[in-house]
Amino acid sequence: MKHSAIIFHFGRKRILLAFEYKTLREMIMKKFAILSIASLMTLSLAHAEQPTQYFAIGYKMMTLDGGGEDLDLTGTQLTYGQRINEKFVLEGNMVTYLDADVLEVTSLDLSALYYPLNNQFHVRLGMSDGEIELQGLSADESSELLGVGYSWLVGSSSGVRLEYTTASYDDLDADGFTLSVAARF
Repeated sequence: MKHSAIIFHFGRKRILLAFEYKTLREMIMKKFAILSIASLMTLSLAHAEQPTQYFAIGYKMMTLDGGGEDLDLTGTQLTYGQRINEKFVLEGNMVTYLDADVLEVTSLDLSALYYPLNNQFHVRLGMSDGEIELQGLSADESSELLGVGYSWLVGSSSGVRLEYTTASYDDLDADGFTLSVAARF
């Protein structure tokens, strides 16, 4: 008779599960059964806690206004957020607008979101580092980023957000709306 053991870590607690087996196949089946049970236990522990992180993908519609010329763009926004407490969230965004023939706009944003009333309405304050390439010419500029938005929870682990943001890069104003879908974990 042979012996084997598995140690599981749950925060500061450790669980040691030991079992006996006769064949390699029996050992693998027992380990698989124990790992399956442990996975289910982990899922139930995760659902007991409030999600503190999220990942979102969004569709962004923006107007660039510079020197009397307006340009309407559409693009994508990838977001990662981390809840700090009930009122504050830190969030990072990567926004890309692409018109393959003429223009490419990319920005990396870091913001703090403040939820003054509830978990749905928020105010955004952050910094944006934007890069614009137009027919071979490029500019790289940083700006403050301001915004307001509203989120709707869909179930316990997903949501939809509509948001308006504005930023000024030197002589260029960027205003836009974003519609995002998020998964919380």
